[in-house]
Amino acid sequence: MLEKRAVRDGGGCNHRFGLFDMMLIKDTHVKAAGGPAAAVRRAKMTAAAADFPIKIEVEVQTREEFEEALGASPDRIMLDNMSIALITDCVNRARSIAPRVEIEASGSITLDTIVAVAETGVDFISCGAITHSVKALDIHLILE
Repeated sequence: MLEKRAVRDGGGCNHRFGLFDMMLIKDTHVKAAGGPAAAVRRAKMTAAAADFPIKIEVEVQTREEFEEALGASPDRIMLDNMSIALITDCVNRARSIAPRVEIEASGSITLDTIVAVAETGVDFISCGAITHSVKALDIHLILE
């Protein structure tokens, strides 16, 4: 909770609080399902069967996975550990054929690279460096 609050206080936004906010299909899920499209289809069937409206996001790591995921029409595609050039290509492709699909960049994004990532036109950027790299402030009371 404190990390989420610190992000907001620092000018960022928390687009997910936990896995219950959005169905997040990670790379291991994609592999287990037989690919991004199959994983998205299964997630859509599960959400529909449960009558539980929830956004579906799928993580991809290659251009081929991106194209496959785009064809399955998830709500959001997370581009994981991609180069700036590849992110730009994926954003342009999504805007041309599926403009309602949100695009998120994630993985190895640092405070040094975040501006270049933002300039690609992605809708969201996940930057774990702002929380997992924080050094704790050593505050303690010493009684002598």
